[in-house]
Amino acid sequence: MAKEWEHKDVAYLKRYAGTKTLEELADRFSSSAQDVSAKLQELSLECKPSVSSAGIYDDPSVDSFGAGLEHLNHGKWKKAQAEFEKVIAKGDIPEVADRARQMLRVCEAFQSEPSGNSIDPFVQAVFEKNRGAYDAALKICSEGGRQTKEERFAYLAASVYALSGEADPATAALLTAVEMNPKNRIYAYHDPDFQSLLDSPEVQQLFEAS
Repeated sequence: MAKEWEHKDVAYLKRYAGTKTLEELADRFSSSAQDVSAKLQELSLECKPSVSSAGIYDDPSVDSFGAGLEHLNHGKWKKAQAEFEKVIAKGDIPEVADRARQMLRVCEAFQSEPSGNSIDPFVQAVFEKNRGAYDAALKICSEGGRQTKEERFAYLAASVYALSGEADPATAALLTAVEMNPKNRIYAYHDPDFQSLLDSPEVQQLFEAS
């Protein structure tokens, strides 16, 4: 029986199709590869090739980091925490491990801190982003000029703009984040939030920079 596609399924495909293989998507929806392929074609989407040549920043720890971000984006704190812990324990890229530690603190904060003013503004902004309150997330990022002073807020603002379909401000914010911390280009390359920007010549040039 052909799969009945719900709104949330279509939203997932639009957001993550380019970062997942057909096999991974079929497994995600407990469906056949044929059904998923037909839906992708209907939506004019392409999935990640099953066998891909080595790209930039090709490292297992970065893959785990990307998986952690995806879990984080869905509010799956424990799963995200497990992926970030893998990066910290086995990763060969110190800068990625450092960012994983930062995101691990976000996971821990969501699981342990009570709601209220005691929560780190960055954690609160991530929370707003994850529940789809993009305007609220951007407001937190911009308060006091945070996204022009702190690279983590600039990066977060860029991801929110990208998810909102605002390519120009997303690109500008990402460039700012990379200027403040060049390693942000590595994180962004493997972050599914930026899938919509991968066809931008300016962003492609950014990812190709050494």
